Amino acid sequence: LCKPGVAVETGCAAGASANYILTAMEKNNRGILYSIDSANDRSHLGCLVPSTLRHRFNLRFGNSLALIPGIADEAGAIDFFLHDSLHTYEHMTAEYEMIYRHMAHNGGIICSHDILMSNAWAHFIKRHRLRSWGAVKNLGICRIVQDAGSGNQQ
Repeated sequence: LCKPGVAVETGCAAGASANYILTAMEKNNRGILYSIDSANDRSHLGCLVPSTLRHRFNLRFGNSLALIPGIADEAGAIDFFLHDSLHTYEHMTAEYEMIYRHMAHNGGIICSHDILMSNAWAHFIKRHRLRSWGAVKNLGICRIVQDAGSGNQQ
């Protein structure tokens, strides 16, 4: 269903999510994952990503809002995004809006962890008239699909 060429995740930590995403990319024989984290202690970041998957793993250090535009310029349209960094309304909203501008608008997928911590996810979905696949516990998922009849995003 989804074989992203470019994926971005914010909040890498030890790399559990990265490991899952990279394993799928390896099975698909395509894709690169840009992981962003702003942790002061970098010693553990991405430690769960095995060496066999590191050729698809690009770990960046710093503020996601400063790094995402450069990644989009470098890599092109983003096919898959996972938010799992700072869970404030303001930061979540800023990440969603920024990634939406750089998202592949024909099948791109946006996911967010900890959507119950604020209304940022619900407001983003409503503002852009996106159809959320719903929430799985505390994870929100939506897919951006061009409506063939009207040219509107759904």
